[in-house]
Amino acid sequence: MKKRQLTITLILLSFIVLSFTSCLQKQRKLKTETYIAGAEVIDRMIYMYQDIEEANFTRQYQSELISILTAEDTISIYNNFQNNFTEDLDKKLAAFRALKKVYQTYNLLSDKNFNLKNSKLTHFITIACQSVDSLTYDEEILAQSIEIQEYVNSTKIDQSLVIYKLTGIYVKLWEKDAKNWEQILDKAYLDYSTGLEQVPVNAFDEEKLTKFVYKPYKGKNTLVKIYKLNLKEEAYKQKTETVNKIDNLSLLFEKINSINLEYTKKIPEEGDIEYKIDKINEILFPELFEQYPRNHKYNVQN
Repeated sequence: MKKRQLTITLILLSFIVLSFTSCLQKQRKLKTETYIAGAEVIDRMIYMYQDIEEANFTRQYQSELISILTAEDTISIYNNFQNNFTEDLDKKLAAFRALKKVYQTYNLLSDKNFNLKNSKLTHFITIACQSVDSLTYDEEILAQSIEIQEYVNSTKIDQSLVIYKLTGIYVKLWEKDAKNWEQILDKAYLDYSTGLEQVPVNAFDEEKLTKFVYKPYKGKNTLVKIYKLNLKEEAYKQKTETVNKIDNLSLLFEKINSINLEYTKKIPEEGDIEYKIDKINEILFPELFEQYPRNHKYNVQN
């Protein structure tokens, strides 16, 4: 009888150990997916800062072109465009690259064989915080940055809490820039569109316009008007595409940090995490995600 009870106890213990191990493995896998996706989102945000810098030169060219064609400076916003778009650009690129390094290191932490002491994690977190300190005068953000730096230098840290709070700071920085960019893009398009209307008809060679306007229209100055319309449509599409990219990155960044928040809980909601990771990857890699979807239903609690 005792032998049978011992056997049952051993079986139950083995089952508990296996279940616990399986749970840990799944959580490690989810964290790996989270931090890989996070690093990818941050990488695309870095590219967006660079794209905005390129947009500055495009808009400046358009401004100068219209000024030449109208013989006056008609678009005042371009005079301040570079300052608004690229203020502290190098510092911001360095800051988000530092945050990316933190995510890459966190991904390595998911490996049970990884040596935390040799990871320089505290060093990378400190650099990411100091990068923020050089970019903002917001007292709340600076206080949070100091709090994180003091916390990571303590004897034992909650790694999930640190990356959640650190990312939260960067979310605020990104949102401020994103809002500023969209306002400037909208105003820039409006001024460009208005400037085109002020360009006189005789500034265009209608005979050469036949190479650019293919629609079968005729009439005095018709080709010029259509050409102007096409230019405005092209500029609007470029502006809309950029704004959509900014909005998508804002959404993805918030989703990443909502997953980070889930990891701070005693029992993370794995179904919710899987769902959010898949939504992120579906936006990041639509073709790849369509080919290799996660083959199960989500257990998401409302």
